[in-house]
Amino acid sequence: MWKRKYEATGLCGLYEGKQLWTENMATEKKNPIKQETRVSEANNKETRDLLIEIDFLKAENAYLKKLRALVQERIARENQKGRQPSGN
Repeated sequence: MWKRKYEATGLCGLYEGKQLWTENMATEKKNPIKQETRVSEANNKETRDLLIEIDFLKAENAYLKKLRALVQERIARENQKGRQPSGN
C-alpha cells in the first residue's frame, strides 16, 4: 500500500497530512513531567504564599486601625472629663 503511494506521489505523498515519524519520536519524552508543569507548580506555590501574606497584612492592618480607634476614643473621653491625655 505505501509502496504504491510512494510510486504514485513520491516521498511527500507518504507524509501528506501526517507528522513525520521522527517528529513524533522527538516529541515523546520518557519523563512525563514537563517544564511547564514545574513552572506552574512553582507559580501555584508562590501565589499561595502571596495570598497568605496578603491575609496576614490585612489582619495586621485591621488590628492597627482598631488600636488607633481605641486610642482616639480614650483621648476623647479624657478630654471630655477635663483631664489631659496621659500620653500612652
